[in-house]
Amino acid sequence: MVGAIIGDTVGSRFEFNNLRSKEFEFLTADCFPTDDSIMTIALADAIMAWDDIGGREKHDYKTLSDISCVSMRKWGLKHPYAGYGSSFRQWLKNPKMGPYNSCGNGSAMRVSPVGWASSSLEECIAMSRAVTEVTHNHPDGIKGAEATAVQVFLARGGASLKNLEEYERKNYYPLEHDLAWLRKNYKWCSVCDGTCQSAFTCLYESTGFEDSIRNCIAVGGDCDTTGAICGAIAEAYWGVDDALRNEIFRFLDNDEKRVVLEFEKRYPKAVS
Repeated sequence: MVGAIIGDTVGSRFEFNNLRSKEFEFLTADCFPTDDSIMTIALADAIMAWDDIGGREKHDYKTLSDISCVSMRKWGLKHPYAGYGSSFRQWLKNPKMGPYNSCGNGSAMRVSPVGWASSSLEECIAMSRAVTEVTHNHPDGIKGAEATAVQVFLARGGASLKNLEEYERKNYYPLEHDLAWLRKNYKWCSVCDGTCQSAFTCLYESTGFEDSIRNCIAVGGDCDTTGAICGAIAEAYWGVDDALRNEIFRFLDNDEKRVVLEFEKRYPKAVS
């Protein structure tokens, strides 16, 4: 999950000021965790709470949905200026508001804890839907979140980049363009379809974790979200070195660090 936070934080200073280059200082004082990181932490917190009450053993995904709503609102209202979209801001402030048929990339940016916590592909898909459809109940919103969570899960299980790409193409998106095309032509996009395809391509053409995030910045567009999606899967595939892990914790407050560390302790990388 820390990979999503790193990708988001690195991309934060380039979201509305695209660089379109791989040559830049990776983390600076101008970087900050955005709504992508806050909602990722919120879902990690929700999954742990769900496990604490035995929801997983009962396959009680309705309760996971309910807890996710409470957790996202709690964390969102604690960080009200993190960069939420207008519809999601309304949802945060109104506990009676239900899903609003969104196909936005917010569903994919926050879902990576599902890929880490799930113990089977079937469970991963069910958990992804449970935490997603409370806001993003449009089929494309559900699809983007599921595709991202499944890629994290498969990478944890040892899938190669080639196998990840083959599975993704077969089950989710066609990946119409390579990285070279994206660097020249990709435009800012806030929906799952375009953002996920860009993020996945940045991973598949990477040579390491940091390189995958640099690819996201070079592509431009909504690069904090592209970075969060790509970074989540890249962590599961490439891993994150200790120095970079320690550096990203400097950008998190004590409550955020507590959730991340507890989540990592509960849900190790290997799929049993």
